[in-house]
Parts: sequence; structure tokens; C-alpha cells
Amino acid sequence: MQTMYKVVYVDVWGLKTSCTIKRGKLHTTYETDKWTAKRKYGPMVFKDKERAQVFMDANFPFSASRGYYEVWECDAEGARQCDFILPIDDVLDLNNETIRRHMDSMGKEGGPRREWAPRGSYMTSRIRLTRKVW
Repeated sequence: MQTMYKVVYVDVWGLKTSCTIKRGKLHTTYETDKWTAKRKYGPMVFKDKERAQVFMDANFPFSASRGYYEVWECDAEGARQCDFILPIDDVLDLNNETIRRHMDSMGKEGGPRREWAPRGSYMTSRIRLTRKVW
């Protein structure tokens, strides 16, 4: 087991979910001190809190009316560095304006859209949120 860092989205009711997947079969919720196992892909985490903070700040602007993002320390099992590409349509909320603009700028036509996992990220078999960092 390793200590790692997870960026989560917190909705207006306080429910913690994946920071990018807001609906569908890969939608995942997280509770403090409870294990959350992978679905098709494992929970994605960062090895250090600074990298998690950089990822959060660069991709998710604050919006109090729609919820907000937090960085949590977590216990992680089965962590392996992400050095592969993921199908964008599987893992991103394409209703997010920032992400949609990014996808549109990629200019890819046909076939599944793919992108590298975030720099410094790890895929895990399961995680347990333990402490809010930011």
C-alpha cells in the first residue's frame, strides 16, 4: 500500500466523485475511509500532492455554483505509472466547457479520441481517501 493523492470533484451536496467522469458506467463516488475499487480503469492518482495541485489548478477552475475540486491523501493499492493513452470519450466529461474546447482544438476526425493520461499520474486497483489536503 502506498500514500498517494487524488483530485476529486465535490458537488453542492458534498458528494465526492471523479474529477472528470460525471456520469455513465465509469462514474465513481468516493467516501472518506472507505475503499473504492476500479471499474474499467482504476482510480487515477498522483504520487505527490504538488503534482495533484498543478493538475487541479490547470484543468478545473473554481465554480461555487456547480461545486468545487479538492486534493485528498489516499491509501492506494496496485499503483502503476500511466504511460499509456486512454479513450477520451470513456474518461472525460465532455460537457465540461474547458475539456470540450481542448478536444475541439485537437482536430481529430473519426475513431475514438485518445489522449495521454495526465503527466505523473498513476492508475490503481483501489484507493481509500484518508485526509483532505486542499
